[in-house]
Amino acid sequence: MKPRRVAVIGANGQVGTELCLFLKIMGKVEPIGIARSQVGTALLRRLGIDCREGDFSTAVQGRQLLEGCDAVVDLALPMGNSPVDTKRIISRHLRSIFDSLDDIKTFIYGSTMSVYRLDPTDPFYRWYGVTKRHGELEASRLGSQSGRKVYNLRLGQVHGEMQSCSMSILDQLYDGAVARVPDVASYTVFV
Repeated sequence: MKPRRVAVIGANGQVGTELCLFLKIMGKVEPIGIARSQVGTALLRRLGIDCREGDFSTAVQGRQLLEGCDAVVDLALPMGNSPVDTKRIISRHLRSIFDSLDDIKTFIYGSTMSVYRLDPTDPFYRWYGVTKRHGELEASRLGSQSGRKVYNLRLGQVHGEMQSCSMSILDQLYDGAVARVPDVASYTVFV
């Protein structure tokens, strides 16, 4: 039986790269790394992962990027100059992807636990969490309209071989610092 093919949009990011690598190693799902340029997918290509480059600016190009895929994981982080601009860009990005899905029925939106205020001392409004929550709502709305399954995957602190937070902790330990684990429910995930 042929493995299912999963498009990973934003495959050039920390989580996207590591996700593609793990999916390839596991062998049950064939990752298709998607990024805007060949430079972004160079490592993945070198490691034998099928990659495609481009954006979703037109439905034709979007369909080419997603051709033959069974599901889509969107880990891209479109950013604008302000939260309002970023929300507009995220909405356009998601609409373009949904216009390109054709027969693909499963869409996973990479979000964050930062949509919640995890620490009561944090400010109520945080740009990243607010814009990701907007993306969740937009993806859910588009999924309902098109009859597709949409999952909002809220990642916590992501650890792994290629994750900056893991590298930061290792750097601190090498410098002689003590690793402290906060006395809260864990929000740590591994790719």
